[in-house]
Amino acid sequence: MVELLVVVAIIGILMGLLLPGLSAVKHRMTRTRCMNNIKQIGLAFTIFGTDNGMKYPWVVRKRDQYRLGFSYYGAYDNQELYGNAIIRTMLGTAQVLVSPLDPERRLANDAVNLRFVSFVPSEATSYGLGSGSPLSTGPAQEFCADQTHASTILAMTRNIKGPINGGDSLSNQSGGNPAGNPDYTQHAEWVGVDDTNRNMVNDRAMAGLKRDSGQVGLADGSAHLMNAGTLQEQIQAHHVDKGSNYGGIPSPIIDTPNDTIPGVHKDWLAWNAAQAAAQGGN
Repeated sequence: MVELLVVVAIIGILMGLLLPGLSAVKHRMTRTRCMNNIKQIGLAFTIFGTDNGMKYPWVVRKRDQYRLGFSYYGAYDNQELYGNAIIRTMLGTAQVLVSPLDPERRLANDAVNLRFVSFVPSEATSYGLGSGSPLSTGPAQEFCADQTHASTILAMTRNIKGPINGGDSLSNQSGGNPAGNPDYTQHAEWVGVDDTNRNMVNDRAMAGLKRDSGQVGLADGSAHLMNAGTLQEQIQAHHVDKGSNYGGIPSPIIDTPNDTIPGVHKDWLAWNAAQAAAQGGN
């Protein structure tokens, strides 16, 4: 009996040592599955770009957006972007759009059949897109992720929160794709389910992601597990990326499925109006 108790005790100690490690491995595997979803989303937009001069929907001309079936703000809105005929065909199944780390969105996602929709509800998806913004004055579009800007951020888990645009931003970089160097002073952060001060009204937290962790997909087709530090580094790379489809600093504006508001970005439109007023006073 004594020998048996010693063996049981040793097994108990070993299990106590191994279980935390096994839990960490399981969590990383789940994050990797989420990352693979982002890769599939990136591939769908790559195919779209191949058919449209290496441009994502928000970079093509406005008249071509209409031709492709988008409404005026549709090319800046996740709901229409995921429902686009080319993109949804390449995605294949709506399950790609919900993260295994976001179980509360699974039920709404199960109700979506990509074969028969042109609009995917925000509550059925887990991933935002670096879509930029239309502007009321100045240039017709504010460009963001693009295939010729390979380091720009294309997709991300919805638990991201930036300093402007109601949280849908990578940084507070100046608007309008200005030439020169980045001038932002704040960058986006990951929201964790363990954040005690998170906004519960428009909750960006995902049940399977703790503070300072999320996943990001780039315009070069890669996807990455990121913490707070690597996210900041990638935002810097996003803003200094140069490409041939447009000039200037890539936009910090993104659209995440945390609400149902399409691409009318009030904070950015207000900034642009203030700039126009300042120029008019000089």
